Amino acid sequence: MVRLVLLVRVGIAVFAAGLIACLPVGAVEVTGDDLPKALKQKLERELPAEDQPETRFEAHRQAKRAAARLTDFLNSEGYFAANITPRVEDGPPVTAYVDIVPGSQFRVQSTAVAYRNESPEPEVQERTLAAIDLPIGQRAIPAQILAAETRGVAALKAAGFADARALERDVLGDAEAGTLEVTFQFETGPRVRFGKVIFESDGRVKQRFQKRLIPFKPGDAYSPARLALYNQRLAETRLYSVFSARLSEDTALIAEDGSAVRDVIVSLVPRKSYSIAVGAGFSTEDGPGATFEVSRFNATGRGDVLRANIVAAQREQSLSLIWDVPNALGFGRSVSTSAFVAREDTDAFERTAIALGTSIDITRRPIWVFGLSTNLEFSRETDAVEQRDLAIWG
Repeated sequence: MVRLVLLVRVGIAVFAAGLIACLPVGAVEVTGDDLPKALKQKLERELPAEDQPETRFEAHRQAKRAAARLTDFLNSEGYFAANITPRVEDGPPVTAYVDIVPGSQFRVQSTAVAYRNESPEPEVQERTLAAIDLPIGQRAIPAQILAAETRGVAALKAAGFADARALERDVLGDAEAGTLEVTFQFETGPRVRFGKVIFESDGRVKQRFQKRLIPFKPGDAYSPARLALYNQRLAETRLYSVFSARLSEDTALIAEDGSAVRDVIVSLVPRKSYSIAVGAGFSTEDGPGATFEVSRFNATGRGDVLRANIVAAQREQSLSLIWDVPNALGFGRSVSTSAFVAREDTDAFERTAIALGTSIDITRRPIWVFGLSTNLEFSRETDAVEQRDLAIWG
């Protein structure tokens, strides 16, 4: 028995809605004796019906366009050996047809990984193959194969190969058996270590406070997760309108173990220094009132925020100041200090108060925050009976 072996280049057929709308697909009928009903329905959905063609020439063009479209669709579903034939019947009416023999839906028979130039150590190769995770026997869907390849590249980058990239994969298809043998090919490049962090601009924040955000040290193995964490921390400061931390393309030096040491380049564009908010309202009980808040960002060059809030109403007036200094005691250890002055004048009593407070928040993980706070308040209340002076500490 002679087996027909096909070389299949795996790709993804991308169907853009805007592109489909531009192609004038007519009322093309999909036929095929061995065409499963469910598959036929999918194919018909790929060909939105329009007006019946009026001439044989128009019908022939519609049939050819439909055949090309359905070929891409069948490839995207793993039917790599489908036989697709456009044809036209004179009728009347003139009708365009696409005859389809789908053949087998290919399945993955084997997967392997090959490396250009030098191969990484065996444990890295094992982790890369495990990350690819393309089960034997599953349908050979191109999108899933490409996703597996992307996972392989990510595993190599996570192992410190910052320049790892995928090369053209080798895919061997057996049309008779309906199977694919997939060999992923990668080029790792040198293993990379972090070098110095170089700030293209200071972003008006003192560098000793900026450096507290850095989750790695010079000489640490490159990790895309750590670089992403650094960018996340820059975002969380809310001090910059534009920011990026990226690995330099140039090698600063070669380490003793042969790793390439590359600096991290940080670009920062600070946001506006001030933010102002104004509000007004009216209550039948308390009368008219207004609020005014101004925020000063990075007031001392330490990434801090100073907020002043004024409330002016018929029965209540207050002024509050809050000073937040993130990472004041190291990353994840923030300090907040507040002062508050208020006066209330109701039908039952009058009250004036002064309060001071400070708190320390320690963040271990995004959902774990430990806090320590203390507050001291002095107030005087006067009613129809007496005047009371109170001091509250807590």
